[in-house]
This record gives sequence, C-alpha cells and structure tokens, in this order.
Amino acid sequence: MKFFLPLFLVFIFTGFFSNFSLSSRSIIYEDSIQKRSTDILKKVLPDNNVSYRFFSNRLLVPERIQAWENRFKISYNELIKIEFDIDHQTVYIVLSENHQLETLDSILGRFGVNNYTVQIK
Repeated sequence: MKFFLPLFLVFIFTGFFSNFSLSSRSIIYEDSIQKRSTDILKKVLPDNNVSYRFFSNRLLVPERIQAWENRFKISYNELIKIEFDIDHQTVYIVLSENHQLETLDSILGRFGVNNYTVQIK
C-alpha cells in the first residue's frame, strides 16, 4: 500500500507531461504551417476573369465539398467558380475581373493560407 501513492503520482505526472508535449508539438506544427508561404498560381482568363490555384493547408474531404461549394458561392458574389482536387489537396477558383483583394484573402484564409506569393502564369 505504501508504494501505491508514489506509483500513482508518477503515473499521473507522466501522463500530464506526455500530453503537454504532444499539444505543444501540435501548436508548433500549426504555427509553422501558417508562417510558411503558399505559392498561388494566377491566370487571367480570355474573358478577363482571374483564376487562382493553390494548395490548401486545411484537409479537403469529399463529404464536405458540396457544402463548401454552396457556402462559398453564397458568401462571395465575386466568385464565379470553385473546384476542389481531393487527391492533390488543391483549390481552383475563378473570380470576376474586378474582384477585391480582400475577397481573395478571405477565401484563402478559409483554407488556412495566410501567407502567400502570387505567381502569374
């Protein structure tokens, strides 16, 4: 019985520190994703609308695609088209030619892209 309390305390502290270690690693990983720059491919289309293709930092799952498409089309009136490539975790959007930079930033933010570089194709 004497050994039960110290053993119990060791067990509790070991679990606490291992959970703390895992959660701190997760926070560090998320911070590194947010600080990493994402390359966005921009292309002006023949009708003067603008397309963007980028890698999503948030997981794209097939079950959510239809809901995302509907929500984005309602939320962003400058959005003409949105497509998801689940296999490559990429998003393709077409915005009207006179779209605001804030609209692009807002859409990118929904996919965890906060720091990006635009490459014109």
